[in-house]
Amino acid sequence: MNTMKAYTTMARRELWEHRSLWIVQLVVAGILLLATLWGMGALIWSHAHGFLQGNSAVSMGDAQASVIAGAVVFNFALVLTACFYLMDCLYSDRKDRSVMFWRSMPVSDTAMVLSKLFTAMVTAPAIAFVVVVGFEIAAGLIVGAAGAVTGIGLLSNYHAAAVLLGWFTLAVAFLVQSLWLLPYYGWFLLCSAWARKLPLAWTVMVPLAMMLAELVVFHTHYISKMILGHLARWFGMLHSNQAEFVVGQSGIDQHGQLMTLSSVLSYLVRPEMWIGVIIGVVFTIGAVWLRRNRSEI
Repeated sequence: MNTMKAYTTMARRELWEHRSLWIVQLVVAGILLLATLWGMGALIWSHAHGFLQGNSAVSMGDAQASVIAGAVVFNFALVLTACFYLMDCLYSDRKDRSVMFWRSMPVSDTAMVLSKLFTAMVTAPAIAFVVVVGFEIAAGLIVGAAGAVTGIGLLSNYHAAAVLLGWFTLAVAFLVQSLWLLPYYGWFLLCSAWARKLPLAWTVMVPLAMMLAELVVFHTHYISKMILGHLARWFGMLHSNQAEFVVGQSGIDQHGQLMTLSSVLSYLVRPEMWIGVIIGVVFTIGAVWLRRNRSEI
């Protein structure tokens, strides 16, 4: 019972002390809702003055793609806030000496480090997912109201099944993304536990120094390809093999979906995924060791 209470206290503490994990998501949602209101207001005004005529419809495939596309901005905000959180969390504990307080509680250093990793990999994505769903429901109501006022069928072909599938795909993608980014997350934790000052500098400068040294000494790019290539392939998760972009008379039309459930799950069978997970676990173990043996700044 005491252990469960301690873990609950740790989870609440992380969200309270690092409020950017949820405030940034709410700010992004607010900005996008204002943009949606402005856009639909412009649509209503244009229709009232005769600039728009006819009907518009959105297919089921577009509905699912819209759910995914609507989450892109939230996802970038999620990853950025998670990275800065991990770079700062263990360093801040040592800087303000709160690490001494937490050691007085029946919680091990391992549990404390894992709670911070869990916050970045699970709690923060869960918050982002809830905010995305709330935003898309609110935006759908705004768009639907604009369609009702103008008589344009903006959501006439939207299907609940497509939207729900899009949300389920998004939830799975958040979790798969956390595993894919684990080597970076583990490295950020390691630097946060190591640095006596400026953990961001350690996080960035050490890999850059390694890449530069390899280039100068061996004239190769293996380290940069490993670090930057893994990150670049993370962006590929937004696209599925079924997505095609065709240039037509009306512009560029998308055929297929930006991201499908099968394309997301395909990352789980890639050897690169699990090699990265192993590297991330090694970095996390290093962070636990430093947390236990490097308390002072």
